Amino acid sequence: MKKEAILTAPEHVKILVDSYYEIQKGRIQIGNRIAMLERDYHIEEETAKLLHEKMDEQLSLTEKWIGKQLIAFAEGSVFYNTWLGETKGIGPVLASGLISGIRDINRFSNISKLWKYCGLSVSNRCANCNKRIFKEEEREKWLVNNIERAKNTKHQKKEGKFDEVAYRKKLELAICKCKIPEIVSVASKKVSGEPLEYSPFMRTLCWKIGEQFVKMGNRSFYGNLYRTFREEEERKNPQLTKLHRYNRAKRKTVKVFLSHVWIVWRQQLNLPISKPYLEERMGHKCIEPPKY
Repeated sequence: MKKEAILTAPEHVKILVDSYYEIQKGRIQIGNRIAMLERDYHIEEETAKLLHEKMDEQLSLTEKWIGKQLIAFAEGSVFYNTWLGETKGIGPVLASGLISGIRDINRFSNISKLWKYCGLSVSNRCANCNKRIFKEEEREKWLVNNIERAKNTKHQKKEGKFDEVAYRKKLELAICKCKIPEIVSVASKKVSGEPLEYSPFMRTLCWKIGEQFVKMGNRSFYGNLYRTFREEEERKNPQLTKLHRYNRAKRKTVKVFLSHVWIVWRQQLNLPISKPYLEERMGHKCIEPPKY
């Protein structure tokens, strides 16, 4: 009997993770839709159940196959076997997404770069025009980095043509030119006319990871951490809505978790470790990664 191939390329695993969650979502939607057909179109109960069972059966088979692929991928990682897999709330699906999304932890020389890649950083914008605000040296660096990134995209390499001057002008349109700008810090988001500076896949995955930590509650290290942050938000920011405080606490928890991923993964590869900016420059006490 021919042995089934395991998909191990990061781009394949990311597709499988996306598909896994889409199938789960689809199964719920189909169940709701069939209930609606029974109610609004007077389909017999037995027929509605048969439709649901048949479709659910096929989707479940695909979901199980994807699950096996992701378990095999995760178990092939030393990082998963020694630390990540021991983290309550992080199963093989989320772990596979995290490992395949990051790919190589050596790409991120500090924690802040990993946060930015995952869409968990903030940027300075003008409250009046909603455009980016930079210090002079940061402005040029931002322009050069985005021009280089655009040059190296697969599309540009295939086309073989790139108008650097025109693209630079396009980027400059995204920078604030107000005489007296009012600076506000805004979470990463898609803005028309601006290059995307984070991975949408990783941002969605981090949101799912945060949801898992909330569900785990006091049964996990990060669930307890979320509760601590939520209580802190309720105490310090009572003027905010309950949802706003919930999201802030969840975001903080995921950022701490990612900082631990960065530290432990790099330690396993004997890569240099630097302290987070808040600890190194501002004297804040940071939370140590749990040891399993």
